[in-house]
Amino acid sequence: MKYEESLPHEIEAEIQRMPVAYLPWGAHEWHGAHNPVGVDGIKAEFLAQELCKETGGIVFPTVYCGHYPTSGYEFPCSLDFSRHTVEWLARDYLRELAKMGFEVIVLLMGHWPGPHIEIIRGVADDFNNQNLGTVAWVVQDNEMTENFGFLEDHGGIGETSYMMLALPGRVDLSRLPQDHPLTFETDGIAGPDPHDASAERGRQAADIYVREAAKRIRETLEN
Repeated sequence: MKYEESLPHEIEAEIQRMPVAYLPWGAHEWHGAHNPVGVDGIKAEFLAQELCKETGGIVFPTVYCGHYPTSGYEFPCSLDFSRHTVEWLARDYLRELAKMGFEVIVLLMGHWPGPHIEIIRGVADDFNNQNLGTVAWVVQDNEMTENFGFLEDHGGIGETSYMMLALPGRVDLSRLPQDHPLTFETDGIAGPDPHDASAERGRQAADIYVREAAKRIRETLEN
C-alpha cells in the first residue's frame, strides 16, 4: 500500500490492521556509468514494496537525502547533504509517523556510508529511548542478506542486480570501462564485478531480504 496513492480512510484502516510504516531512504549518487544515479533509493523502495506485500502496512515516498563527505574526490551527478539536513529529516519523519499511530517504523537504508548511517541510527536511538510506544528500526539492505552469500558492494554485482530486477532496461553494462580495472575512486564501483549481475540474482537477494526482515518486524510487533 503506497501512502501517496491512498485515500485517508484506507490509510486509517491499514494502520488499525497493520501499524507498520516503511520509509525507504536513498541518495542521489553515482554508482558507475552503467547504473541510474538513484540506485540507493530505487533499491530501498523496491524492497520496501516487496516487504509490505508480505507483512502489510504502508510504504511512504522515498527520501532522497544522503550524507557522504568525500575524501579528495567527487562523484559526478551526485548530491551530498549536510549532517544537519539528514538529522532534521529523520527526526521529523519519526515524530510525524508516530503521531499517525504507527507502532513500527522501518527505515530501509539503501544508502549506507558510515557517516550517513551514524546520523540515522543516532536519531532512531534517541527516538526509541523516549518510549513513545513506537519502535524505529534502521536496516540496511545488506544486513539481511550478507549471511547468505550476498556481500555488500557499491555499483557492483549486488546493486546492479537489484537494478536489473527493480528497473528493467535501465542498466547498461556496455557503459562500463574496458581499459582499466574497476575501482571505487575512478568508477564508483566497489565489490564483485557488475558484469556478472542479473535480475535473477537480484530476485534471490530480495526474497532473502523479505523473509529475514519480515521475521524481525513480526517479532517487534509481538513484543
